Amino acid sequence: MALNADFHKINNAHSEWFYGLEITHNDVQSKAFKQDIFTYEKSAASTRYPDGGSTLSTAAPYISYKNQLSKKATYSIGARYNYTILKASFLDTIYIQLPFNALTLNNNNLTGNMGLNYRPTENWKFHIGLSTAYRSPNVDDIGKVFAKNDYVMVPNSELKPETAYNTELGITKLMFNKKVTFNVIGYYTLIKNAIVRDFYQLNGLDSMQYEGELLQIQANVNTAEANVYGISSNILIHISKELQFKSNLNYTFGENTTASVPLGHIPPIYGRTDLILNSEPLTVDFYVNYQGWKKIEDYSPFGEDNASKATVDGTPPWQTFNLSIAMKIKKSFMLQAALENMLDTHYRQFASGVSASGRNFVVTIRANF
Repeated sequence: MALNADFHKINNAHSEWFYGLEITHNDVQSKAFKQDIFTYEKSAASTRYPDGGSTLSTAAPYISYKNQLSKKATYSIGARYNYTILKASFLDTIYIQLPFNALTLNNNNLTGNMGLNYRPTENWKFHIGLSTAYRSPNVDDIGKVFAKNDYVMVPNSELKPETAYNTELGITKLMFNKKVTFNVIGYYTLIKNAIVRDFYQLNGLDSMQYEGELLQIQANVNTAEANVYGISSNILIHISKELQFKSNLNYTFGENTTASVPLGHIPPIYGRTDLILNSEPLTVDFYVNYQGWKKIEDYSPFGEDNASKATVDGTPPWQTFNLSIAMKIKKSFMLQAALENMLDTHYRQFASGVSASGRNFVVTIRANF
């Protein structure tokens, strides 16, 4: 369930207010059983999430102000108060014995942001942004129990929220009579109490019997500090009135600085390049998706990057060639067809446990009422 109330007030030609409230409530029920595929006999199994049920509720009022300082400069400033309450109940004592049968997390935090846009000429634009962020543990972070590879994941009742301090700098340049737009953004994030997977002890033990196997115990824990930084670049070229070329490239680096190891879930360099023909009512988009090497030494050592599913050297680079065609039949009716992974390339995206889709054909009908 979610409720959003958003308001907008224009003071004058140079300033305006945005404010509102967001409320959410999530109720998660988790049940599980095993079934013999030959006899269809069912038996008990451990649930992935708290078997007694769990709820997560949030409330967040916000306010922001935007002001045009001059014809060349605009600034904005805002704040958001976040309140979160999570409750979970654990009934199972057969598969796992926890030192608690219920937990409640009650967290709150005030975050803020400010930004400045400066356009010295029509062909240049600069942007700088500063912000703080906050994430309270959710049911997936704090309540799940599952086995994978040689590890078993267990709940950690001591898990705390993580906070982030962000800065970014963006530059946009228009060239060749505005037929070429180039944009680059650099960013840096310092994360405090970052939520990461690590080895853990339960009831004083670092391993446990789970579903007939002796597995090492892991849990989500807070590390003191982590860094994430990177760069994103985009280019758009209007070759002609109907033909466009655009491309984007993204690179991200992350480190758990407390443990001096790579941070989990950090993708390798990736991007997409499109050549688009737009001739009403037809739009044809030939595009390439690509991803670079993720070397095995850049994987998190705690298993969340699925290193066991990669090669001995990591995740190899890949690229797919794709074609999408869209035809507008009427103003509110569109027919689309796409041929994805045209060369039927076999590849696996970073951190995935399964291979990606092979060649496939997709037909979509879109209607607006």
